[in-house]
Amino acid sequence: CNCNAQTPPTVKVAVAGDQCYLSTVLRFFVEQLANKTPDWLSYIRFLLIPVGSHPLAKYVSTFDSKFNSMFMDPSWKELFCR
Repeated sequence: CNCNAQTPPTVKVAVAGDQCYLSTVLRFFVEQLANKTPDWLSYIRFLLIPVGSHPLAKYVSTFDSKFNSMFMDPSWKELFCR
């Protein structure tokens, strides 16, 4: 990013997982960019898909029926837990 004349496009990273997995991914992101300039934060966007017993997943499922049917379905949870 520092050697480029043009601003690179934003990279979108989708992360689906339970609370522990999402925390691990985001912790790695924070550790890698801790010593970078603030402009680096605009180069990466995370699309979080909380699954399983994640508190955010339970909250989103209360008002988003599509999310609820896709990720809170018992068969999906069973598959994901494997």
